[in-house]
Amino acid sequence: MNLQPLLEKSSRGHSHLCPRQILGVRMGLAGMAALGFDAPPDKKRLLVIVKSDGCFADGVIAATNCTVGHRTLRVEDYGKTERCN
Repeated sequence: MNLQPLLEKSSRGHSHLCPRQILGVRMGLAGMAALGFDAPPDKKRLLVIVKSDGCFADGVIAATNCTVGHRTLRVEDYGKTERCN
């Protein structure tokens, strides 16, 4: 899937583009690929759980079409930002 349209979609919803949105889009695409989805599935076949709200979640939303309102996105914010070395 082409990254640029998803980044534009995310930046429109967020009013700017930042590094966490790019990470969210890439993570959303990677997660869908790992589960065998070529494109965002329809009919609530995917549930996404993110541990970080804000920019990262906006990127995931753009890539997966999962939203809190559709009950396909759950935000579990524990006040921490994780990173890997």
